[in-house]
This record gives sequence, structure tokens and C-alpha cells, in this order.
Amino acid sequence: MENLKQYESKLIKIREELIHRTDRLNKNKTRPRSMGMQEADSIEQSVSVQNNEVVDRLEELDRIELDKVLKAITRIEQGIYGKCVRCGDDISSKRLEAMPFANICMDCMDS
Repeated sequence: MENLKQYESKLIKIREELIHRTDRLNKNKTRPRSMGMQEADSIEQSVSVQNNEVVDRLEELDRIELDKVLKAITRIEQGIYGKCVRCGDDISSKRLEAMPFANICMDCMDS
């Protein structure tokens, strides 16, 4: 595959962005403020719980994407990157440009 180094660089960049974003999400989880000995009021606690649920879901989506990226990097190392895991045909360069961690060709996606 002629653009293998470009795809690998792109995947490494995506991997680093996902790791950084996950770290930022973890740091930005809200916790109810304590006001001295008093507990945060129920509205603040409710908002905090909702915010954390959103952050948790975003983290989960990032972890899923990171897993796909890591698997694509492994496929590069194994020499099988760009091959469909279902049928073995080449994945189009157009698809890999749009989604460098793609592991299924468009024909298999449609079936």
C-alpha cells in the first residue's frame, strides 16, 4: 500500500488526540461543591450527576474509537492494513482517507 506511512501517521495523531481528550474529560468531571460542612443542594447534585453521565458517555465513545485506532495500528504492523476483515478485498483509499481505522470494505458494509 503506497500511502501506508501517511495512514500510520494519521492513526498515531488520532490516538494521541483521543488520549488527550479522555484525560481532559476525566479532569472535567463535576463534583458537587461542599460549602463548609454543608452538602451541596439537591439541584446541584442532580446537575452534577447529569454532567458526569454525559462525560462518561463521551469517554466511552472515545475508548471505542481508540480501540479501533489501536487495532488499525496493529494491522499495519502485521502487514494486513487496508484489507477487509470479512472478505479480504482491499478497502478503498477513499474510505481509508475518511476513516483510517476502517476494517471493512464498503461492499461488506452494505451486506
